[in-house]
Amino acid sequence: MQKALLIYNPFSGFRRHQRVHQVEAAADELRRSGVKAKILPSRGPSKAGAQAKEAIEAGYDTIFACGGDGTIHDVLQGMVGTEAALGVIPLGTANALAADLKIPRDPIRAIQRQLQYRPKTIAAGMIEHCNDHPPKRHRYFTVMAGVGPDALLVYSLSAEAKARWGVAAYVANSLWEYITYRHAPYSLAVT
Repeated sequence: MQKALLIYNPFSGFRRHQRVHQVEAAADELRRSGVKAKILPSRGPSKAGAQAKEAIEAGYDTIFACGGDGTIHDVLQGMVGTEAALGVIPLGTANALAADLKIPRDPIRAIQRQLQYRPKTIAAGMIEHCNDHPPKRHRYFTVMAGVGPDALLVYSLSAEAKARWGVAAYVANSLWEYITYRHAPYSLAVT
């Protein structure tokens, strides 16, 4: 790792008022290790992938997604098929991928742990939305993907609710979606 970009979601997780400080602390830890590091806020939902792609084209070899699983998901969209490494600074609500990888929630410790890692190529799944009108849309995923009620649960949960109630917001919203779910059937094909 020689040149890293830390893309952060200013709206994810708890303690949003500390977000820039947390990301800057992570970048400083990289700099202490001899890595050129720059931080950049995400331009918004579904924009971080393009930012990651632009950074890779500009010579960054590592992109850190600083936020939750949604931020990682967004950054991943611009990285699949490149040689760049994806790093994670878990600053979101649930942080499922970070938990799977045993990455600490403290930004400095997260960097220290990942500086010891050797990059590995992992499989990314692809989900394609086959609506009635072109173009077909697709998204890559690493941890999980959902359709129907599960997808609705994630997309209908507000950032405000997650910031205020944390993981409990997922539980409350899942109960609400279970009670009120009245959507058309869908089909799923796994290849």
